[in-house]
Amino acid sequence: MAVRTYNAASAAAGESITVSISGAGQLFHTATSVGGTSITVKSAGGTDGNFEIRPDGRAGVATIAVSTTSTTFSSKTVSFYAAAAKTITATVGTPLLAIGANTGAVRGVAVDANGVAWTGQAYIVASSATDALVAGSTTPVACAAYDTTNARHNCPVTALKAGTAKFKIIDASTVAAATATSNEVTVTVSTATAATVKLEFDKATYAPNERARIYVTPLDSTGKAMQSATYASLLAAGGVTVIGSVSYTGTTTTADSLTVTSFTTAAQTSSTSGAKAGSMQFTVYMPAAGGTVTLSATGGTSLPLAGQVAVTASATVTDSGAAALLL
Repeated sequence: MAVRTYNAASAAAGESITVSISGAGQLFHTATSVGGTSITVKSAGGTDGNFEIRPDGRAGVATIAVSTTSTTFSSKTVSFYAAAAKTITATVGTPLLAIGANTGAVRGVAVDANGVAWTGQAYIVASSATDALVAGSTTPVACAAYDTTNARHNCPVTALKAGTAKFKIIDASTVAAATATSNEVTVTVSTATAATVKLEFDKATYAPNERARIYVTPLDSTGKAMQSATYASLLAAGGVTVIGSVSYTGTTTTADSLTVTSFTTAAQTSSTSGAKAGSMQFTVYMPAAGGTVTLSATGGTSLPLAGQVAVTASATVTDSGAAALLL
């Protein structure tokens, strides 16, 4: 934690700094090597107020108060989690796994005995040798480092063949040493091949200039979405044609990007980015005026001949303001 002090001219200036901590943890001032639960130091040049917040063997929430001779800052909090998790809740992140490595296929949310997020090293393990024949391993595999953005552990699964497999997440590198074990979740490994392709908007109607997401989705022979894969020619030359005055301002989608014919579909759905498992996503902005926007494309050579046909999708822009003027 850095505390910097400045004078009225915005130049660094030395000032007395007091930092205290309550709850778990202790402080350490790096410039003077002074530690404790309350430290007062004189910052020589206004830039050496560097304090470390160190564990003291206790788990829980620490509250840090910082003040100078002229200012009292808002308190900050830091959480220290226990060495072992108390509970781990597992969910499936990737609905359909492809053969090979699947990053973040299973997710875990762990807390310690105090209800504080447990962010230590988590591991994923197949429930049985039979499950491991389909995917994963009965030897625990390390999950990725704690995901602070989504507050969870993302655990990989390597799939070997089509089928289903059950997994658990634990808080140790061996099953015997684990203090907490999650609920059991089932993953599905698919080797389906694309038979057709579908175009769709994320909604049926939009307001003028509203953001719209376009999805290109390969489907298997039963009409279901599939595992993430790369398709060399999912669409025929020309890609997706848009009839309507859509715009691309503020997005990474351009008019040219809709003409691509090769796609890598998403493995997971995201409420933040709009990604949808099994689909390729494009973002556009609808026209300012009311009307219909239509998409059209033709299935490419990655599909069987029966799937190389024209597909369309449409959405309506409702201009309520213009409609009101006609009343």
